[in-house]
Amino acid sequence: MKKILLVEDEDIIRRGLALTFDWHAHQCSIVGEASNGQEALDMIEKVQPNILITDIKMPEMNGLELLDKCRQYPEIVTIILSSFNEFEYAKQAIKMGAIDYLLKPLDHNELSESLRKAVHTLDQAHRAVTKPGSSDQQQEQPRPEFLSVPTQRIIAYIEAHYTKKVTVQDIADHIEKSPTYVHNLFKKEMNQTINQYINKLRIQKSIFHMQNGNDHIYSIALEVGYSDYKYFTTVFKKHTGKTPSGFIRELN
Repeated sequence: MKKILLVEDEDIIRRGLALTFDWHAHQCSIVGEASNGQEALDMIEKVQPNILITDIKMPEMNGLELLDKCRQYPEIVTIILSSFNEFEYAKQAIKMGAIDYLLKPLDHNELSESLRKAVHTLDQAHRAVTKPGSSDQQQEQPRPEFLSVPTQRIIAYIEAHYTKKVTVQDIADHIEKSPTYVHNLFKKEMNQTINQYINKLRIQKSIFHMQNGNDHIYSIALEVGYSDYKYFTTVFKKHTGKTPSGFIRELN
């Protein structure tokens, strides 16, 4: 089930859309509602949405400003809503990574099509990272129903720092345990090493960057934590079976 954050400053429109559209038919559910961009930005870390549906004209922070701020969350797919039938807004939104641009009053059939596109994009990124058959990859193991507090802290640290160099020693210092303890605990509970988890996370983030319109491979590598472009290319190919440039060509 994909999680949706709905952002619209007009309460009647927002609540009406949340209550009248059949989200579950599209494998989606509303996990949060916000009345402006700043409120939505404050909610993202808490509700961790997969899809952001946002109006453009809102107080405090408009939809385009929110979209710009959300570039730090390349895993979020965005759909823009607007009452303004102006190409310039659409062009800006698409350039900034929006997957679609819909006009109000909203046509539910058009929203359905946009959601299918969004869900497909998310699923494609997930499959690309977990595709079997490459030399360095296993099928992604489901997370256990129970993760110890130290493992949860390890995951939180990795997801907050994956854009930089992350070592087992850094993590051990953060949770005040030994590197050996950290390594063994994570492998036991997550069925993979910390380095495997970091690489998988970085490749998934890089794919979201590509799907959101960024085709500069060197800058993508830096944004997801690889300072060595050649090493990024090697890891990407091991996980997806394709080079970054080949993957981008297929997307286009």
